Amino acid sequence: MRVVATLILVVSMGCQSGPPNLDRDGDGVTRVACFGDSNTTDAKGPSWCNLLGEEFPMWVMSNRSSFGMTIVDTGATYGGFDLAARPHLDEILTIDHPDVVILAFGTNDFFRGAKPQAIVDAYAEAKARIERVGGRCLVALTPPTQPPQSPGLDEAIRDLNARLAKAFPGEIVDFWTGMTAADYKPDGLHVNASGQVKRAAAARRALLR
Repeated sequence: MRVVATLILVVSMGCQSGPPNLDRDGDGVTRVACFGDSNTTDAKGPSWCNLLGEEFPMWVMSNRSSFGMTIVDTGATYGGFDLAARPHLDEILTIDHPDVVILAFGTNDFFRGAKPQAIVDAYAEAKARIERVGGRCLVALTPPTQPPQSPGLDEAIRDLNARLAKAFPGEIVDFWTGMTAADYKPDGLHVNASGQVKRAAAARRALLR
């Protein structure tokens, strides 16, 4: 009986789950930075990034996303704010010291005329910069759109996502699969609360791989 009890204790301890140790710089703290467009920003309610922080309160989360942002430098600005990711990435790496950065762009890149391969190349450049300072980079697939958006946009997004999956195997956050019209606001472009929950689950799966 004592042996059985010991085995039960070992098994139960092995099943305990807690926040995973993603600390890459050895400072004892897991820091995750979310960097994307309006479907990541928390300006109008909890985003998938905030939901992850609630699930793993021992992590230090930072959401550095903004409306209209792109991974490709298209020259777009808003009120003097550069909407390209590149000039802001070094600031994120310097201020937040993230162990992991999740990049989530693409939709606005298409709206501003960027081609799929240019988007992939911009992701690769950002990923290299993050890895040079010891961080891990995850790249999110661009989400689908819903009516009244043009079906042609989803064809371009599907092409982009295939390229991203090939370029960054094992480092993909799947924001494409499982999204339905019920997960979107009436514009068919911005995800609602249920969409954010699905995105949080996808990010969690990628982080725990």
